[in-house]
Order: sequence, then C-alpha cells, then structure tokens
Amino acid sequence: MSRQTTRRDALRILGGGAALAGLAGCGVFGSPKNSSKKLTLWYWDRSINDDFLAAAPKHVTGLQLEPNKIGLSFRTKLLTTLAGHSYAPDITNINSDIATYFPDDSAFVDLYTLGARDLKDQYLDWKWELGVTPSGKMIGFPIDTGPTALM
Repeated sequence: MSRQTTRRDALRILGGGAALAGLAGCGVFGSPKNSSKKLTLWYWDRSINDDFLAAAPKHVTGLQLEPNKIGLSFRTKLLTTLAGHSYAPDITNINSDIATYFPDDSAFVDLYTLGARDLKDQYLDWKWELGVTPSGKMIGFPIDTGPTALM
C-alpha cells in the first residue's frame, strides 16, 4: 500500500535525485504558498534534465509537479515576483548567486522545517552553507558542486 507523499518526501526526491545548481522553497512570506497537492517549479533551460522531470511523478505519489521552464529572463522574473509578493513558485532553481536572495529570506520556506537537516551529512559542508542565510534559515538546497574541467 502506497502512502501519501509529503512536501518533505518531495524535497528528498527532487533534491537527492537531480543534478541542479540549487533548489529553493518559495512561499508567501514564511509559509508554503499553497496547501494543494500541486507544486510549481521554475527552472531555466538545461538546468534540470527534462527526462528527470518526466520521471519524477513515478517517484512522488500524491503530489503533482508542474515544471515551468523560464527563458532568458529567469533571474529578473524571480526577483520581480519576490518584490511583488505574489505568484512565486513553490520550488525554484537558484544558481551560485543565492546570496542575492538572502534579504528576501522571508519569502522562502525554511527548508530545515521540511526535514533538510536530516540530509546534511550527505553533502559537503561548504556547499550546504551556501544556502543558509545569515539568520540561519535554509533557503537553498545544494544539488551539485558545479565542477568544471578543461582538457
């Protein structure tokens, strides 16, 4: 018998299985923006593998993921949405400029409240800390270390 998937389960599945630059849980100033079973995801082209997103529903039951690929204006759209205090996605990618969003940390769900702390030992300390605001709120979940190689 399958149990209902919680937002905590979705965090584990989306965070643990993808190779992204970063995930952040948005909300309407401190609480999840919607209590429905649908989670909206904003991401930019090639930041999340489309095959991974297509397979996500097989691993998450009880939640519907609504991915929205945002074009070149991704950063501008996200910052504008946060400034307008409305229409924020439930989950979004944030790249290495995550500190840009720290002043708006009240617009994000503290991922520690969703069980992120239980996964900390699976990540490099320095990468984990990049998503933690100066006030101690975790707004970004690490996904990769962003390695680059030249040959």
